[in-house]
Amino acid sequence: MNINNLFLHVFKPALAARMAAEARMVAAPGCEQKPLVALIKRVENAESLRGLVVTSPAAQRLASHVAKTHALTPRQIMNHARALKHEQQDVLRDLMQRSAGARGGSAHARQIAATREVVHAVRHLSWEVRVAPAPALQGNV
Repeated sequence: MNINNLFLHVFKPALAARMAAEARMVAAPGCEQKPLVALIKRVENAESLRGLVVTSPAAQRLASHVAKTHALTPRQIMNHARALKHEQQDVLRDLMQRSAGARGGSAHARQIAATREVVHAVRHLSWEVRVAPAPALQGNV
């Protein structure tokens, strides 16, 4: 490890994790599928609790990548995940501003909890991609 990589890991750990996840996707294509499917299910759950169909453009692009209708590069996947995180953080901020007087088990509290789960899942996407097993080789084994 050279000094630049050391500084990157020490002072910018999120960027280092993102770059490692991108490298993992290049080295083992398809390893991002399971983490992305889990992330998209969380987004669908959060948005259905808000009474919406998946409206996030970033989530739609990630879903089309998982469905193999529109292939994305590893950098595009991480960029869309980052955009999804920022969208969900904005939604969470709005929900929290309107949460005065919401009870623990109310629908509003469930929306907040589901949105927090999405933000948490996006933050850990790079880790999940890096530790995901490589997809099985297809063909003659």
